[in-house]
Amino acid sequence: MKINKFTSLFAICLLLGLTACSNDNVSDADSGNGAENKDLTGKTSFSITSEAKTRTSGVYDSGVNFYWTTNDNIWVKSGSTLTASSSNDITSTTASAKFYFDGIYTAASYPVRYTGKASTSGNTVTIATSQSQDEANNATQLGTVGDCGVGTATRQTDGSYKFTLSHKASYITFMPYYSKEALAASAVVTQINVTVANSEKLAGTFNFSDSGLGAAISSSSSNSVTLTLNGTSSTTGFPIPTTATASKNAAIMVVAPGTYSTFKVTYTLYDSVTGTESTISYTYSNIKCVAGKNQKISTNLGMETYTSRKSKYYMWDAVNNYWDGHENSQPLLNKAADTNYAKSSADTRWYNTTFTKEVQTPAINSCKDAPTFEALTWYIGGGSPKLDDKTLWVFANHLYAGGIWLKKKSEISHFSSTESYTGTATWVSGKDIKFTVSNFGKPEASVRSSYFYLPALGQYVDGKLTGLGVKGYYWASTPNPVNDGDRSQPYGKVISANCLRFATDATLNNVYVRSYYERYVGMQVKAFE
Repeated sequence: MKINKFTSLFAICLLLGLTACSNDNVSDADSGNGAENKDLTGKTSFSITSEAKTRTSGVYDSGVNFYWTTNDNIWVKSGSTLTASSSNDITSTTASAKFYFDGIYTAASYPVRYTGKASTSGNTVTIATSQSQDEANNATQLGTVGDCGVGTATRQTDGSYKFTLSHKASYITFMPYYSKEALAASAVVTQINVTVANSEKLAGTFNFSDSGLGAAISSSSSNSVTLTLNGTSSTTGFPIPTTATASKNAAIMVVAPGTYSTFKVTYTLYDSVTGTESTISYTYSNIKCVAGKNQKISTNLGMETYTSRKSKYYMWDAVNNYWDGHENSQPLLNKAADTNYAKSSADTRWYNTTFTKEVQTPAINSCKDAPTFEALTWYIGGGSPKLDDKTLWVFANHLYAGGIWLKKKSEISHFSSTESYTGTATWVSGKDIKFTVSNFGKPEASVRSSYFYLPALGQYVDGKLTGLGVKGYYWASTPNPVNDGDRSQPYGKVISANCLRFATDATLNNVYVRSYYERYVGMQVKAFE
């Protein structure tokens, strides 16, 4: 069976108690043959009572509409024997169907079971740990990953039977979105994983009776289900709209009914333009999923956006930002370039040219509130920094993951903006300081408020953006003490200033407090916490 339409649903489900399955005798039959052009002599038909009643929905008028598809089959229980339908009249997706059984049935009613598409067992159901959906809002996979149901077929005056199916798996409809800004079409959700406590049974093979799902067969049970979107590809998926929109990315997962003490939902996001792939997770407590009901989870993905910082790139202590007056031509992707950058001191976007050898003349314009060289040594040397290449964030409609967590100065003992961290070079030496940062990842939630985060927003050199998502460059308020040459001078002699430079790439996992960085470079300016 498949789901053809999603509408708004309740965000939570209720717990439903399920009975255990009895051991029934099973007789095999060909379940895949259609009834068209077949001799139906000696067969009994079992059909859905009405189109409307085939649909097991969420509460009120919202929910999931179920439809029959080719190769669906049902099982009828006569005494202790389960028999599969031998054919049906399904030629395409339909809300109602007839199933045919060999022989003549005469009882007033029979229990009916649906145990999945082309099922070969009437007394077990397997809820798959790996599921996939090809199209948004069109979950054709349900019959193959654990959809199931029961009903009672009642005899009609013409000898046929009619029944209404009550679905017995539980269903979760995911509709993630991002409201802070519109994301590019290249940014998609490729997988959704749900993981519950180790002792809880989210998927696997379950006994199945006329009452529905019973106990899990322990050797097959799993506490995790992964739903891959847009087939099995790891680089394509469903879009991320600005509001929860079923037609854009509704994705449905089949799980076992139950109450789950911990319920962790992990979304895998991918941006084919930037090459960024990472995950974002949300953990819930005491989630209840009921048989035959659908739970909608429409999560507003909480990635931070740093798009506003596109106007925070400056040459060192310039009056105006690097792209001031030329915002429409600002390159916003790695390796993109434009010629509308400042080229002389006549432009207010040009760097501050003040220089006195070995005199720490502080910034007076855009960099005046940035940390000093000495302060940077304390942030890195005394602040337990953590490089992070997993935390997702957004810049100019695209996804990135790369940055550094620094302790706030109020959390660093003996912090100073005028004296370097113990054992490190002084400002007047003009030396770069390399720090080896071995800590990776986000600080634990219990101490995260003691930190602040700097995204790796790259730099502009001669109008070209590089390092976005991989390297971070942040100006200090202090100049280099010894170099004042123009650009014709060799490296190490050009007028320069101090900065923080870090890299999150696996081969460039280093952090520098730089004494020397050419002032004509456009990098981020920020007052540190």
